Amino acid sequence: SLAQLEVARAEFGRWWSACWQQDPSDEENAHFRPTQWPTYGDTGDAYVINEKDGITPRKILMKDEVLILVTVDWAWSVKQSADHTAIGVFGLTSDGRLLILDMVNKRYRPEELAPALAKVCQKWRPSLVGVETGHPTFAGEYRRHPEIPEVYWLKPESKDKLRRALTTIVMGENGRLYLPMDGAPWLEDFIAQIVSFTGVNDDADDMVDALAWGCQLAAQMRLLTQSRAEASG
Repeated sequence: SLAQLEVARAEFGRWWSACWQQDPSDEENAHFRPTQWPTYGDTGDAYVINEKDGITPRKILMKDEVLILVTVDWAWSVKQSADHTAIGVFGLTSDGRLLILDMVNKRYRPEELAPALAKVCQKWRPSLVGVETGHPTFAGEYRRHPEIPEVYWLKPESKDKLRRALTTIVMGENGRLYLPMDGAPWLEDFIAQIVSFTGVNDDADDMVDALAWGCQLAAQMRLLTQSRAEASG
């Protein structure tokens, strides 16, 4: 039906063009196009949302309207060849848009992981922290830090990196991921990593993983909120 086609066009971005319009685009090194993403500004007590279409007026969101989420993609070695740990901070709006607020990306020793997360939480005061399951050492250590709120244990939907990133790719294509417009110190490295992401043996994909966790956690939070609203109604 027309209604179903409208949903498909809104939800599937590049896949709509390929499957319904016979207009596929080259996917190599083009999963993320951050130059096309909308942006936000920080006024101190509110976020100013700037859309890319040149039509939609700027929107003001008070910070207490935005749910702060933190996700962690752990690495456990400080060797120069080891992966980095990425800690992502996100603002989830009531309509499911995700502001990328901060990104920490460095190597930590195992004993440094929980204190590093506690420092991020002390600054941003998140409502929820999402951490991949399978790290028993951290499970015991984070409880020593009152700055870290409730931890939500995340399970990967797939071992395939590209499949795990599909929700994130679609959110980016649909204009639901927002970058800071003020030249945040982490932004250049973040963009460099996501535009080079292929999902196949990438040299670095820690921040992509943290972003994918953020999108997964945001989707689960929205479903939980909707379920609670339906139950109370």
